[in-house]
Amino acid sequence: MEYLREFGVHSEVRRLRAVIVNRDSRAHRSVLPEQIEQQMQILDYLRVRERIGEEELASAYIVGEDGGRIRTTADLSIVWRDREGKERTTLLPVRTILDCFVENPYYILFDDIVHEKSMAAEMEEFGRALSSVAQTYDVVELIYDALCEVKRHEEIYRTFLHRLNVQALPEEAGNIRKATQLFDEDEISAGEFLDLLLTGRDSLSRYVVHPLPNLLFTRDVAAVVGDVVMLSAAAKPVRRREALLTWLVFHVHPMFVRLREEGWLRLIDMEQARIEHPDLRISMEGGDLLVLDERTMLVGLSERTTLPALFEYAKRRWWQEEGRGEPVEAEDELERILAVQLVEQRSSMHLDTIFTLANHENDTIEAMVFEPYVEGIYGRIEAYDIDRELVDAFRRSDLDPETFARFQAQALVAEVRSIPELLRYAGFGEVRTHACGGRSGGRRRRRGDTIEWEDPPHIEDADLLAQKREQWTDGANLFALAPGIVLTYLRNDETLKSLNQDGYMILTVDEFCRNSEYFIRERRKVAVGLAGGELSRGRGGPRCMTCPLLRDF
Repeated sequence: MEYLREFGVHSEVRRLRAVIVNRDSRAHRSVLPEQIEQQMQILDYLRVRERIGEEELASAYIVGEDGGRIRTTADLSIVWRDREGKERTTLLPVRTILDCFVENPYYILFDDIVHEKSMAAEMEEFGRALSSVAQTYDVVELIYDALCEVKRHEEIYRTFLHRLNVQALPEEAGNIRKATQLFDEDEISAGEFLDLLLTGRDSLSRYVVHPLPNLLFTRDVAAVVGDVVMLSAAAKPVRRREALLTWLVFHVHPMFVRLREEGWLRLIDMEQARIEHPDLRISMEGGDLLVLDERTMLVGLSERTTLPALFEYAKRRWWQEEGRGEPVEAEDELERILAVQLVEQRSSMHLDTIFTLANHENDTIEAMVFEPYVEGIYGRIEAYDIDRELVDAFRRSDLDPETFARFQAQALVAEVRSIPELLRYAGFGEVRTHACGGRSGGRRRRRGDTIEWEDPPHIEDADLLAQKREQWTDGANLFALAPGIVLTYLRNDETLKSLNQDGYMILTVDEFCRNSEYFIRERRKVAVGLAGGELSRGRGGPRCMTCPLLRDF
């Protein structure tokens, strides 16, 4: 493994140089049907229309020549099938009858058992696209290296074992305790311990803890903004083991130890913030953090990231504790944190499920957006503007709910109708948007810098149906390899059409990899299409599956 010599992410779109991904599928192989509670849908997953047409024969109506039940294959006369499939193109991720929204639980993000070989092929293709422009690090290999090193770091090792035990779900706590004891006493190797933590199974293939298929989404458990690594405080208890393993990597892996010693990076442990402030609702995940530039970041306040957590993050970022003395103000290029309140539901679990950046050049931002939540269709949104002065006052105050409400009110931006308007308010100039699932059909008019809807689209409108379906399959979750060069899923037809209409070439991974340096050098606008039939079952796209470590400065 070639170690990094530099570190930092100061933009969402500058040339990617190093990234963490997960190429290991062991955890997915261990997921059982009973570990996935089905949605109350005829189809609990929005399948690719072409594929479902081939698979549907088992549900066809079969009649004999006389209209009766067939007894032998010779009696077969007519097979009635629905080849059109129109009703499947209107299927949404939630039940819309009587406005009854039924969502899957949060044990795992995957809605169904994946086909392992197909998923492995999709992961390999994804890895090739990343490797054509950047150094890639496999998160499972990093975790293994960290487990081999951790016993040399006594304090961190004891913290790791303690958290692993106290964060265990009730039904697995006893087995986690036994496994940590075996590892502590050198009865099992680092590799055996890792295999158990990933797959949930012991050496006899017995299930002893829950598997970790969600580790595919390396963005959730850590995010780099500038030279600071945010180590997540996962919102859902079942994901805290993933976050802890990533915490271990950044604390003891030799590559990151050296980078910290050389002053390239700092760590912010949001789980520690949650431990210190149990009275505050603290959770923060990387999918809600976007790097606008060196001085500004954008944060989604979602069901996974809370405003108290954001204030704690800012406090720990801008003031460093040194020993037992008064915290010292840190040198940091980041000056401003913008935040926007999202609809708290699974389809918009993170900011990057509805808003990602494709390009940022010459004072113009290009963003992929899910219009219903981003463009102000449903009226004003809550947005916040947080700076050092406000956070300094916050850190000096008593952290009771009433005091926090006062700081929340101070940070609130008065009138913002959309995320693009918030960026213009912050001085980012022109914001051009590409539409996930295509443009909405409602009539719009521009008033000043804002777009107002005279006749907002409704649920039965065809374009809004496409938007909701393709947002559910991660059409808004672009990942920029370089300015104007993005990864996305091929399955989202209307999203690709929107990008193509806005000047993007649509290429396969093979087509891009053959000439990747040319496209970057010539500043071509390219959307690289990934096969995502299996990967998208986890409600995550290319951005969710990456944790950038280094982009061009």
